[in-house]
Amino acid sequence: MLIIAQKKSASTSLLKTLERVTKTLGIPHFSLSSGLTTINKMDWSQREAVFQKLDSKDIDIIRSFHPDKNSPNKSIPKEVLLYAIETNNFIKHYHLDPIPEHIEIIQQAKVPCVLTSREPLEAHKSFMKIPNIRQEYAQENLDNVTEYHDVWKKISDQNTDKIHRVTFDQLMLGSEQIIKDICKLWGLDIKDSNIILEQPDKLK
Repeated sequence: MLIIAQKKSASTSLLKTLERVTKTLGIPHFSLSSGLTTINKMDWSQREAVFQKLDSKDIDIIRSFHPDKNSPNKSIPKEVLLYAIETNNFIKHYHLDPIPEHIEIIQQAKVPCVLTSREPLEAHKSFMKIPNIRQEYAQENLDNVTEYHDVWKKISDQNTDKIHRVTFDQLMLGSEQIIKDICKLWGLDIKDSNIILEQPDKLK
C-alpha cells in the first residue's frame, strides 16, 4: 500500500493514522526507521550492491532507496515499487519522482496508490519554516514544489483508477471519511467510529 507524498502535504500524518487504525485489523507493520542509518550513508553503487542481495520484501531498504544525485538511474526497480504498491502487510509513503518508468509501473499495479498533495505556495511556505533552511534556495524550492504538484496532479487526473488523490485541505477538514475511503480502496474494512488524524510536529 503506497502513499505518493508531496512534501508538506500531511502525508506523514496520514501514514501514522493509517498505521494506527489498520493495526486493529491485525496487519503487521515494518519499522519506518530501523536499519536505515548505515544504508543512508552509502553511495549509489554500494546501495545497489546491498539491495541486490536483499529479499524484495525487506521494506526497510525501500524507504531509504533514494537514488544518489549522481546516479544515471533515478527510477525505483519495478519489483520493489510493485511490491510496495500491492502488498497489504505494510503502508509506505514515498516522495516518488513522476517519471515515465514509475507511471508505467503504477498503471500495471493491481492496487491503487494514494497521492497526497497541497497547493504549491502553501507547501512552500511551510517548508521554508524548517530551521536552517537557506533562504537563497527559496525560489528554487518553490519551482520544485510547483512542478511536483502540477505533474502528479495531471497524472492522477489521467489515471483515476490507479491514483487516488487526497489534498491537504481534505485531510484537515474531513480526515475520518477520507481515511475510511482509503482503507476501502485497499480492501480494508475499518469499523472505528472516531478516527483522528495524527498531528506530527511542524505540520503547518
